[in-house]
Amino acid sequence: EWVPVWQTRWKEPDFNTLLEALASHMALAWRLGHRREIETRFLHFIDNQAALSALAKGRSSSKALHRICRRSCALLLAASARRALQYIETDRNVADHGSRNLLDVRPVPNGEES
Repeated sequence: EWVPVWQTRWKEPDFNTLLEALASHMALAWRLGHRREIETRFLHFIDNQAALSALAKGRSSSKALHRICRRSCALLLAASARRALQYIETDRNVADHGSRNLLDVRPVPNGEES
């Protein structure tokens, strides 16, 4: 079962690609903050193809997105870590459940609504 490690509210709305890239960077920073993650390889799922492409390349024509890409690359380089990015459909991305208020959703027996 998946358990949220952390969640946050955005102070200011921004375009979705930037927020997805920032969330990915924050997850990376959290992960690499643990000694056992130094010199590791890991898989990170992301449901925004534009953010995934920018993070995979390590660059973007958007200045804000480029800044996030560079910061993520610097973390990976400093930790000698390798991140593989994989696209996942939004409705299958458990990391987004908190932002959609779905943490308390439980299956209803026999498909009946209560």
